[in-house]
Amino acid sequence: MATGDCIDPDGLPLADPGDDGEVEIDEIAPPVTKAARTCNSNTARTWYDGAVKIIPSIALLALLTACASAAWPKPAGVFYHAATWQQAEARVDQHIAAGLEVSGVSHTGSMRPWLNGGELVALAPYRGGYLAPGTVVVFDRGDHPRVIHMVVHDNGRAIYITGINNRWSDGWVSRAAIKSVLVEVIKAPR
Repeated sequence: MATGDCIDPDGLPLADPGDDGEVEIDEIAPPVTKAARTCNSNTARTWYDGAVKIIPSIALLALLTACASAAWPKPAGVFYHAATWQQAEARVDQHIAAGLEVSGVSHTGSMRPWLNGGELVALAPYRGGYLAPGTVVVFDRGDHPRVIHMVVHDNGRAIYITGINNRWSDGWVSRAAIKSVLVEVIKAPR
């Protein structure tokens, strides 16, 4: 580092030069070294130019993220919050009597915060047909025969599925892999 440059330990200039082209570091932050007492106007200008180029990119990324989040489907399903275990058991009995399957959700985190694990889910058999974005389904992924994730898109031939908290999607899944559709989530007291 040449004398006259004021670079912090991260490599960023500590100040923008004033009218005379130099700024004392002591006015802004403690000196990095005894030798780095003033800012070279070229160093500060380079940092400023870089920031001007980066900030619009960051703003664009934030806008795209917000738009993508708004367009992302919300999971569809009804929640039944049981006040007691007896209410939860009675609700399970109602679903079984109606011919629905009732299953527990494991603690994988793939559907958080919508499903945290430990809930009971009432499932109806999938009989084919269009699945709207946001529909929660149980499907055979190959490595796991019973995965509960959300439909993002149905193109008529295959269904694009993902866990809402996953960094990757399950991708396109054939209709034959879909086993059941979520009807209700039963939340029992903990």
